[in-house]
Amino acid sequence: MLLNLTGVRPVLDAIMFRGEAFLVNGVPVDFGHPAPPPPDFWAVDHPWIASAREDILTYDPVRDEGIVVSTQVAYMAEGGRLYDTEDTVSASTLVVSHYLTTGKCLEFRLSS
Repeated sequence: MLLNLTGVRPVLDAIMFRGEAFLVNGVPVDFGHPAPPPPDFWAVDHPWIASAREDILTYDPVRDEGIVVSTQVAYMAEGGRLYDTEDTVSASTLVVSHYLTTGKCLEFRLSS
């Protein structure tokens, strides 16, 4: 197994023992204590987000820039529910979905 951690040296030094324990022992199991639910960061800001935004705007204002990575391909995606169970989906959605899945257009012929 490979564990890739990225961060500043003091933080990495402080958590390295946990990473090594994870690689040696696997996922810790704690029966009797269910894991807490993950926070909903869409509804509530993470505790450090306000100060991080302020620091970014102060020390590294937004400007046109690119990030170069040494990979042949880089992907980024965000998922979400487009329709609820009871929603009506139009035929045009089927056409777009088919095209995105296969790269080919659908051809419909009406018989008379």
